[in-house]
Amino acid sequence: MLRVLPKRKLPNPSSVWVDDFKGDTDSSSQQAFQSVAQKLYAFMQDYAKQHAYTLVIDRGSDAAPVIWYASTNADITADLIKAYDLKAAATTTDRINTNPHLPSAPAPH
Repeated sequence: MLRVLPKRKLPNPSSVWVDDFKGDTDSSSQQAFQSVAQKLYAFMQDYAKQHAYTLVIDRGSDAAPVIWYASTNADITADLIKAYDLKAAATTTDRINTNPHLPSAPAPH
């Protein structure tokens, strides 16, 4: 008696090999890139300090520039906040005192 078995699709050995190879090479490429990037980053830090640079920026894409080095005095965040707060306070005062002939508004309860 002869029996017909249903067809089963076996994986294509070449596609399995290609996927394995791609995964291995992607991983190897990523490791090589990481190694070079770490060495370059350390070099850039030393070079920028030796040449008294304030910032070293890789322009990259407009959406994501990369800062390779920033000196400690390059951070102006605190100065910006102070200046903004002073301007905001002055603007609020100007709005409150727009007409000195009007009585002051009552304080909120």
